Amino acid sequence: MHPDFIQSPGMILAGFSFFGNPFHNAAGWSVENEIGRLWKRFIPFLQEQAELLAPYIIQPDYYYELHIETFETAKTGEYEVFVGCEVNQPVSLWPQISYKYLPPSTYACFTLKGKEITGDWSALIFEGWLKQSEFESAFPLVIERYDSRYLGVEQVEQSELDVLVPVKLRG
Repeated sequence: MHPDFIQSPGMILAGFSFFGNPFHNAAGWSVENEIGRLWKRFIPFLQEQAELLAPYIIQPDYYYELHIETFETAKTGEYEVFVGCEVNQPVSLWPQISYKYLPPSTYACFTLKGKEITGDWSALIFEGWLKQSEFESAFPLVIERYDSRYLGVEQVEQSELDVLVPVKLRG
């Protein structure tokens, strides 16, 4: 598993957020867990507000899912999950929208295909590649980037998605 590297000048993401254990009611790639429920809220919101939101969206075919760890994540298993899209500025039209500001960073970008998506890619990246590389994690964050290559939970074996890990040189 070898990444490409992407330099990001920083991003503003607009979307919906959940904090807790997202798998408490359904494990894995399920539309019934909290991650699936976030997407089921966010996508209809985008569709309903498309005309108003469209001028602010930078790449309409890209969607992001962030997994943000806290100091307690290792102990509690709870973390923040955020789903959204990139915007060029915060929009004050909708109080239900949350924003994430991602600072400039270098990202190791891993493209997952088919069964890799539902496999233990996290261990391959963090316990394998990252430990053996000259890099370390820059932030306690993992980003899944979805575009037209991702065909949905029902067709995950025919899909592709990118996993972005913010990195910096070790030491």
